[in-house]
Amino acid sequence: MHVTILGHASLLFETRDERILLDPVLRVTSLLGSVVHQYPRALNIEDMPTPTLLVITHEHYDHFDPETLERLPRNIPVVIPPDPKMERLLKSIGFAELRPLDAWEHTTHGSVRLTATPSEAEVTEFGLLVETGDAQFWHMSDAEPPPGASGKILADLGALDVVSVKYQPPDPLLNFLHNLGSSFDRKSVARWLEQACACRPKLAFPYASGLCLRQEHAWLNRYAYPFSPEYVSAVLDERLVGVGKSAVVRPGDIISIESHQVRIERQASAFVRQCDEETSIEWEPVEGEGLRKIARPADRQTFKDELTKVLAGGEFSAWLQAHPKLLKPFQEWRVLCQFAVHLDESERMHFQADFTGSRPEVRLGKNAAANYFLHLGGDAAARLLSGQALSAEVMYQGNVRIFERIVSVRDGRVDAPEVKHMHGTFPDPFLCFANARAKLARR
Repeated sequence: MHVTILGHASLLFETRDERILLDPVLRVTSLLGSVVHQYPRALNIEDMPTPTLLVITHEHYDHFDPETLERLPRNIPVVIPPDPKMERLLKSIGFAELRPLDAWEHTTHGSVRLTATPSEAEVTEFGLLVETGDAQFWHMSDAEPPPGASGKILADLGALDVVSVKYQPPDPLLNFLHNLGSSFDRKSVARWLEQACACRPKLAFPYASGLCLRQEHAWLNRYAYPFSPEYVSAVLDERLVGVGKSAVVRPGDIISIESHQVRIERQASAFVRQCDEETSIEWEPVEGEGLRKIARPADRQTFKDELTKVLAGGEFSAWLQAHPKLLKPFQEWRVLCQFAVHLDESERMHFQADFTGSRPEVRLGKNAAANYFLHLGGDAAARLLSGQALSAEVMYQGNVRIFERIVSVRDGRVDAPEVKHMHGTFPDPFLCFANARAKLARR
């Protein structure tokens, strides 16, 4: 079996006698006016092998695309979930042979067996198991598998060859648009990743979330996407140690599965490839405009020198190591904290506290693997370190922003903290340190 990565959620499965096209969105125009592929692609549909079967997992715009379907032969059978609306739309386009599949039902097409896996999402959809005699692939798509799904797959089929992993929650974008802040259900993300890993795949890759906004709408990207494929791939790699590996794939890559052996052939497709650099998205669901900066350049430099001395000199590290009980949750969840002090409108100072090892470590700079974030106004940070303010003051003055995406491997499983108020369980390390320092200075 050869699986061509077409971008976002689209895949082409090829066997000796079959070509199965899944969730085809093959247009070169944008979706919804300004939604584009994060990994720009050059795709020539005329050079693509003609599919012998279509599979559409659900009716969302980024999986079910009438503009693409209009360009495909209408005599191709289509496997769909039991969705009357989708059936009507497909028949109106001209597709007559529809094969609805409910959860755990299967159909065969030539030498390929397709099984619909269930979803708890509030849309009629399925994930898809694709099997041949020597290859097994689970495409999770957008489906949210219920507890026990991976256990059934493992019991029925044994360890899988490949899983494409659902990983990006829709909540952050919707929450922002509904003025609900940056929160999202981390536990659900952890469950999806764990379900994938529980099938013991040789290869697991993050997929089905490769879109972003462009041009004047691109400002919204930093509110919408907490997890990058690279971040999730690192979590999967850690979870799959001794079992398999993870990778980030791009349009034009081909995954080959032969005799249950898996390899990735980069940019090997004859009809699709990545044609430009991907859009880089850094999740930062906060506004920094209200953070009070340091007005005078000389004062900014003095503060930078003082903060560098505190960090590089080991004072912050020593304090972290001396307070293991207070910061125990950070150690237990192996959190990597990223701190940003806003010095003026364009300049920030970044540093981090790394709890992933046996002893907390403090370093200057940014880290893409960070999963806890503090943004602090420069004026507030300077007043904290000089003893002129306590953390409660700067918090209630609106000079602090905290957000997080704590999903990690804990006790051999992918998990996320289940706490109602993060600040109660995870007291901010730098604010606690600065608060203790300010209290000493006031004595």
